[in-house]
Amino acid sequence: MSYTVPDIGPVNQLLSTMSQLLGPNGCPWDQKQTHKSLVPYLIEETHELIEAIENLHETDGTSESGNQEFIKELGDVLLQVVFHCEIARLNNQFDFGEVAKQLNEKLVSRHPHVFATKQTLNDVELRAQWEEIKAKESRDDSARSQQKQLLDSLRRIPKGLPALQVAQKIGEKSRLVNFDWSSSDAVVEKVKEELREVEEALFETRERQAEEIGDLLFCVSQLARHLEIDAETSLRNANRKFLKRFAKMDEICSEEKLDFKTLDNAKKEELWDKAKKLLRTGEVASSESTHSLQK
Repeated sequence: MSYTVPDIGPVNQLLSTMSQLLGPNGCPWDQKQTHKSLVPYLIEETHELIEAIENLHETDGTSESGNQEFIKELGDVLLQVVFHCEIARLNNQFDFGEVAKQLNEKLVSRHPHVFATKQTLNDVELRAQWEEIKAKESRDDSARSQQKQLLDSLRRIPKGLPALQVAQKIGEKSRLVNFDWSSSDAVVEKVKEELREVEEALFETRERQAEEIGDLLFCVSQLARHLEIDAETSLRNANRKFLKRFAKMDEICSEEKLDFKTLDNAKKEELWDKAKKLLRTGEVASSESTHSLQK
């Protein structure tokens, strides 16, 4: 499939705008920023982009407002990239061109099956090739043990990632040196074992309880990995589902003039089940409507 390179005029204009903002007659707030001071904004914008992606996914990409929100949030993350590049350029470190050049070279070097050998590899072979190429990029040509390579690979996991993602990446990298459970069934048994240890820890210190819950969460993340499920996304989806159901339950309480705080647990469970059924009915109706429109 051929690809037409888009007009880079808007990119050049963006870089020019950023240069002006940090220039002599630019914005005082922008001029005060540093690589360090921008970190919280990068984290915030990244999470807002994730939320926009998940909101768009719920509409199967058919929402125009969702697409516009996606574009906006991608732009906000891109702003962080050009902001850092302009600060670096002014400090004689590097510029946007060097970042783009290195990224392009890395993409080409890490995809020899596309740009060199034209091999067809499965997902496991691609992951092994990716890890081997990354290891070569960060070491001399001298031979090293698998354990040393694993340690280097583990150290490269970004420390700022959410803990569930880090746990899954640890499992992925350990698997490459055959340090892993043999199957998802084996992980399930380990999850059960860790759950029993959590139950035993209920009568012990807070520190022991925290340790055992951590072990349980780690094992659950490995079960998700074996099932090829992203644990972080699953937990975010569970959070969103809870919030939707709670909002629907609050709506029911308003309609029925109930004070949720004063209700007993049995009534709250009844309202929770009712909210679940109403939301499921709405999702089915929405799905059928979308299907009919696509015919």
